[in-house]
Formats: sequence, structure tokens, C-alpha cells
Amino acid sequence: AISGADIAILNSGDIGGNLPGGDIPYSECCRIFNEDRVLATVTVSPAQLRDILEIGVSRIVLTEDELIDREASAWGGFPQISGFEFDYDVSGAVGGRIHEMRIDGVILDPNDTTSQLTLCATEYMLSGGWEYGDLGDGEPLELTLSEALFRYVEREGTVSPVAEPERIDSRGSKDDDIWRNLKVTPLLLLIALLIYGGGRAHHFRKYEELEHEPKERPY
Repeated sequence: AISGADIAILNSGDIGGNLPGGDIPYSECCRIFNEDRVLATVTVSPAQLRDILEIGVSRIVLTEDELIDREASAWGGFPQISGFEFDYDVSGAVGGRIHEMRIDGVILDPNDTTSQLTLCATEYMLSGGWEYGDLGDGEPLELTLSEALFRYVEREGTVSPVAEPERIDSRGSKDDDIWRNLKVTPLLLLIALLIYGGGRAHHFRKYEELEHEPKERPY
């Protein structure tokens, strides 16, 4: 919002707390970050974005029971994102886990090396921090995380959590929600049950009709 970039990525390890309700002084904006890093923007292609995300989900480990091993998977480099969504398969091989990336519902081509997106992140990450590799010289914003957050709060006046779809959707483990795995909503399930039940009722009525029909007597 403050950088004007198309998308943004902030590593989980840089976030250390939550904002309380009520007035938000600058000191609170400073408190919630473990490292108050300087922000910058850089231009990336969808293919580069995929590579960045592959690194971000590379440390997730499954147990023998196909559950996510929370302790072994804990890593400060996991990406928290804004401006786009992505799905990944945790059961896939490292480097091949990103399933789909979307901006406003439009699917990005993971092999597209020509289109350009403006990415906002910390200078630390863009220069190779959190093992992301050097993404080139970015354009410094001359703002730290806390300064950008405070400027946003100051500009908006009042801020609150916004209910929106999950930006990151994981699959490939037993932790997954059954509805997301099957891509079935309760409404669709209800419709299916009604159709099935209606069909059985129809057959039952037919059976009743046959049972009560007068039978021909042999002469």
C-alpha cells in the first residue's frame, strides 16, 4: 500500500507480535517487528516469483504419518504475502512444489520470463537474506517496516483485519481441510444428497406403484 508495488513478501521471521486494539503509537509499530528492516522494490517476472516461492516453501517437512512436522518445518524464511495468492503441494519434491500463482484471480504463467511485476520486500531479503538469493539492486524506499506500517495507519486513520480468502493454500498432507482437498462445498454436497435421495424416493414410489397394481390372474 505504501510502496505502490504490485505484490509484497515479508518473511515470517521478521514478524514478532500483533498490534493491540485502540490507539497505535509508533512505538507499537516498532515493537511487532523482530528486525526493523529497510524496504525496497525490485522488478521480477512470474518465473522469478515462482523461484522465490519455491525457496519459501522448501523447508516444510512431513512426518511418517503425512502430517506437517511443525518443529522441523519452523523457519523464519516462510513468506507472508500480499497482492497475490499461491497454492503449493507440500508432498512434492523441493523445487517443484508451487502449483499455481494468481493475481486478482488471473493465473500467472510460471514459465513467463518477460512479464514484469513490482515486488516490495526488505533489502535484506532482496540481497540474499533468508537464503533467497540475490535478486539484484532494488529501489530503496528509505522506509523501514515500522515506518511504512505507521505511515499506513496514519493515512487510514482506522485499520482493522479484513476477512478475505486465504492467500496461501497448502495441499498434499493430512493437515489439509477435506473441503479444500475435494473442492466440494457444503452447498454442492447438499445438492448431491438431494439428487441421490430424490432418485431413491422416485424408485421407491415406482416400486410401491408396481406392488399395488392389480396383477393379472392366469386363466
